[in-house]
Amino acid sequence: MRDKIYNLGGQENQAVSDAYSMLSGNIYMESENKKIKSIVITSSEPKTGKTSVATSLAITMASWGKRIILIDADMRKRNDSKVLKKGSDFGLSQYLNGSAEFEEVLCDTNFDGLMYIPNGSIALNPIGLICSSRFVKLLESLKNEFDYILLDTPPLDAVSDAAVISAKVDSVLLVAKMGKTDLASVNRAKEKLEKANANLLGVVINTVNKRHYKRYLNSYKYFYNDKNEIGKNEKSNKKAVTA
Repeated sequence: MRDKIYNLGGQENQAVSDAYSMLSGNIYMESENKKIKSIVITSSEPKTGKTSVATSLAITMASWGKRIILIDADMRKRNDSKVLKKGSDFGLSQYLNGSAEFEEVLCDTNFDGLMYIPNGSIALNPIGLICSSRFVKLLESLKNEFDYILLDTPPLDAVSDAAVISAKVDSVLLVAKMGKTDLASVNRAKEKLEKANANLLGVVINTVNKRHYKRYLNSYKYFYNDKNEIGKNEKSNKKAVTA
């Protein structure tokens, strides 16, 4: 229902916001060359923060003036996301099985230019729904309405949903969690995507701590110093007003 709104939280950490801006910029440049519009966000294993990555990426791209639609394509779990707190009772599974129409599953969000389709109720046969002609037609119609389609899918080690969807979209982002995801797991995921003839854009390393960020990315100091300067200027202005 279009009268339902999903409330998404934006990034308050400047370094994280800048990282998503860099990621969005890389995707934009790649899409200019290869006409990328539909992107699967997946991981090799659960609990890597892939949904947070998909959500933050969608918000960042929408803030650039792009029309974005984020789809929760994990029809194996209940619609109880902590990030997307409330919305339509209908979702992707109902649309694909024919029990709901597009307008009934499409939801607004609290960000301009960003729409959302929840997963809906748990599907008995999610692979069958993904392989249906209705799913292919949905992707094709969304390409005409939106600049980018982001699909949040189940982990590759758990089920084959992500691999099947990856074969039907333009590209894939693989999310790995710092200190949790090992190289062997990433390689397994990469092999599954290659078998599906998926176009792997790259790997997003999530939850990088400040120590590693400062060590491997010199721009951290630039952003940190810039933020400090802004804070100093604000304090100076307050003192000037008080005086």
